[in-house]
Amino acid sequence: MEWPGKRWVFRYCLVILVLMGVFPQKSVLAQESLEIGDEMWIIVPGPLPLKGKVVVDENGRIDLGFYGTTLVVGKSIEEAQNQMRSDLESYLRNTSGVYLRLHKKGRVVFVTGKVNKPGLINIREKTDLFQALQLAGGLENGADLTRVVIDRRGKDQLIVDVRAFLTRETDSAMPLLEAGDKVFVPADPAYPIAGKISFLSHEALNRKIFVLGEVKSPGIYDRSADMDPLTALGQAGGPTRDADLANVRLLTKGEGQKVNLAERLTGKGNPIYLPAEGGAILYIPPTGGDRDNRLVDSINVIGGIQKPGQISVSGSIRLIDLLGLAGGPSADGDISEVRVVRGGRGYTLAMNYDLEDYMEQ
Repeated sequence: MEWPGKRWVFRYCLVILVLMGVFPQKSVLAQESLEIGDEMWIIVPGPLPLKGKVVVDENGRIDLGFYGTTLVVGKSIEEAQNQMRSDLESYLRNTSGVYLRLHKKGRVVFVTGKVNKPGLINIREKTDLFQALQLAGGLENGADLTRVVIDRRGKDQLIVDVRAFLTRETDSAMPLLEAGDKVFVPADPAYPIAGKISFLSHEALNRKIFVLGEVKSPGIYDRSADMDPLTALGQAGGPTRDADLANVRLLTKGEGQKVNLAERLTGKGNPIYLPAEGGAILYIPPTGGDRDNRLVDSINVIGGIQKPGQISVSGSIRLIDLLGLAGGPSADGDISEVRVVRGGRGYTLAMNYDLEDYMEQ
């Protein structure tokens, strides 16, 4: 009897190992969702070629250098590659050579707030909250351990009294962290004192529009004299899936009105014009009832923040806690000059807070 060739024996053994679960099947790897901290291998051909390893950052994106970033977290490798090709279509004539593959799975969490070394940290399978705080350099003076926030992919939020665990006031185990969690350690104990108070003049607000609510990029935008609400909506990245475009609220000096942008998108309804001078606010409410109460009982957080948008509140809230609920400052956020804007009858009051100086106290 003739002994089969080595190649045949190797293939036979490989099939057995796969069936035994020693090696994962390719289809399982392809369907696995990408998470923060995963290390990817990318190839982007073209006039400005890219080739090498990138890491999914705390915002769920990978850096494409000259071409910006691509959101990949929560997607399979195939979906992420298709998304990257779609994002690059405006730069490359042919994106078929764009390549994305998983190099190494990561287990990282993002720790911010009153810790000595905020940022991404690697964790093991059973790393608890306190261990993660130690990996982030330990706590700074003035940290409030009674209200540490764990944000799980923006869907679930847990407020943990770490002090109670450390002093054994509770018999429960310290919460374990999962890859992709964001941890915020707030400061203690009260609002910082405003460094400056100023009244914003009409000139400061002139030709500006605040686009808030259910939009992808809420913020303050410059506007031309002939801008309409639809153009402003486009500047803010367009509506989210939860936007109620039929009940949009437009606020200008001395006037507030509800407008139906859903009709305008279909070419129906009358044109809507903004005043040639002064500022304006365009608020896109969520679908569902109680829209007016949602507008009143909420604070819009915009700028250099991890999760810009609307935060529902009940009563008063400390400024530092509000930033924590919004995911904490982004990498380019400047907490030395946080501006709180409140509107009154005939005036707009703006207060500047130096949170960096406050957190160092």
